[in-house]
Amino acid sequence: MGLPDVYAISGLNTEGTGVNSIMDGPDFASGDLFGIMKVIFGWIAPQHIDTLGQTQVTLSSISEEPQLAIIHPNADKDNPNWFVAEYITKTNNNLDCPTRPGGGLRLWRVTMDRAFFGEGFVDFNSPYTLLESIHPAGIRDYFFYSGDSLTPFTALSSDYPKTLSLNGDGSVTMLEMTGSGIYLERLQIKDGLARFTVTLHED
Repeated sequence: MGLPDVYAISGLNTEGTGVNSIMDGPDFASGDLFGIMKVIFGWIAPQHIDTLGQTQVTLSSISEEPQLAIIHPNADKDNPNWFVAEYITKTNNNLDCPTRPGGGLRLWRVTMDRAFFGEGFVDFNSPYTLLESIHPAGIRDYFFYSGDSLTPFTALSSDYPKTLSLNGDGSVTMLEMTGSGIYLERLQIKDGLARFTVTLHED
């Protein structure tokens, strides 16, 4: 029913499959699984953004018609550091979730385990080594809204590494935002869709 690292963090939800999540604990007990886990489970195929210049992206809700964008820093497909964009609404799996207000674009900074991509990966390994939320300055619910933008200088959340990182000692070196070459602009949330433009520059 899932990958071992998820259960190591939160355990099984004993209320059964009729609830919002199969997981238990503060990050999973209410609301939908975040998109990167749906990709790892093989539930959805992401849109990979790995071309220099501009790319137009349209995402539907991660809980209704799940779509996800993985943005590769500097258009480098081999970089294990990813930026993940998902659109969350206050509907379906997030309808009664008190910890996720919903209604915006959520951006994550992820470092994938290199072994996950090769034959050396075994089922007790974590597919990622760090997952951190990004938010625009002054926004405390970690969502991007129409008119917000992401640049290499956008602030990072200090909360998510403490709750979701599997290496709590801080040993993983993550790609800094200033070296990402990623600009996300012209964000518009309307008619149940999130639309935005991603521009990738070489470092």
